[in-house]
Amino acid sequence: GKVTILGTGLTNVIQEHFAAYRKIFELDGIRPNAWFDHQDVRVVERLGQGYAYLFLLNYHKTDFRGTVHFTDPVNGAIKKLPHKGAITVPACSGLIHPLGNPRRQNQAP
Repeated sequence: GKVTILGTGLTNVIQEHFAAYRKIFELDGIRPNAWFDHQDVRVVERLGQGYAYLFLLNYHKTDFRGTVHFTDPVNGAIKKLPHKGAITVPACSGLIHPLGNPRRQNQAP
């Protein structure tokens, strides 16, 4: 048989490469689960059994202010953080935001 292998030099740090990734994913109907108002802030989602976190990463020397939009891992609804106002992601830093904080069954209220 024959195999065709395609390769690219796309990275995850150049804005033009992110645009290429988005276009490729859109062709298959894949949309991001989380995003920030400013495209230079990366939003990484980590989900597990009983936990979910959003990591907001700013690699630039400028503060960015905006809203995080994400798909709720429990009910699939699109939500935003904060509900009112905006979040500032400081220059050359990141923020970690837990999505919900489920209590353990044996933990007192």
